[in-house]
Amino acid sequence: MSKHMLAPWVAASPAPGIIDIMSSEGAVCRLYTEQAINKSKPTMQNAYANARLIVAAPEMVDLLEAALDSQDCNGYLGCKVEDEIRALLARIEGQE
Repeated sequence: MSKHMLAPWVAASPAPGIIDIMSSEGAVCRLYTEQAINKSKPTMQNAYANARLIVAAPEMVDLLEAALDSQDCNGYLGCKVEDEIRALLARIEGQE
């Protein structure tokens, strides 16, 4: 699986009900909040909360990788947390 687009990512709303997630390399994804597309009627506040999480994703991956690089099972994180981080990173990278 290829690596994600480079951070930082930013969110912008080009039109009502739409939020684009962009990187310096181009478009990452587009979120829609229009009722016709999503019957659960998410609000723009929900959409922006989702967008903030998506925008932070590359930095979260980098931090998780850095945490693993700086720790071992005798470190602060502990083996269980390390195993969970490794499993999460594997899912993110499409290995699971």
